[in-house]
Amino acid sequence: MPAFRTCIAVAALLLVSTLMLGWGRSERVAPVPAASQAEPVYNVDPAHSSIMFKIRHFGLANFYGMVTAPMGTVLLDVPEAAVLEIEIQTKYVEGGNDSRNKFLASPDFFNTREYPKASFKATAIRRIDDTTFEADGQFTMRGVTRPLTITLTGYTERTIEKFGHRCGFETTFTINRSDFGMTTHFENETLADEVTITVSIEAGRPA
Repeated sequence: MPAFRTCIAVAALLLVSTLMLGWGRSERVAPVPAASQAEPVYNVDPAHSSIMFKIRHFGLANFYGMVTAPMGTVLLDVPEAAVLEIEIQTKYVEGGNDSRNKFLASPDFFNTREYPKASFKATAIRRIDDTTFEADGQFTMRGVTRPLTITLTGYTERTIEKFGHRCGFETTFTINRSDFGMTTHFENETLADEVTITVSIEAGRPA
């Protein structure tokens, strides 16, 4: 009987130990692999990003204007999570003087009261080489949305002590303003239909 009781006690001890070890394993939380963690996007820096446009005036020379304070998010170098969204407020379209700014804000052009924003949102992004990407997307202005493919050049990343980790790139593309409801001032080639837009973006990750 003593030997039998000893066997029972040893078996019970082994059973309890096994259950305790199993419970400990089930409570451990495995670390999330770095590859599966969401990559933080870059936020466009409106103070260090620029948008310029040019349009032919009377067939003689190019008139240049700019748009200040673009906003948006960027992530180009992570294919499975790539993002490119740029938005402007049309009230920030600058023509160089107050009279021209009112002209550009009027219903003939940006119609800022009815359409306060314009935007580009990528639907697909492809890497061409180390510093070049191509993005298909939707360009929206004056309530009209049209497909647009742009090439992003000079892509660079740097960590800067004062500003943190940043990226930058540039793109130039051409649209027809008539495609977006700007159908006036064509007589005598007052203003051309074709508008060339250059966008230079600097963006940073939140600290």
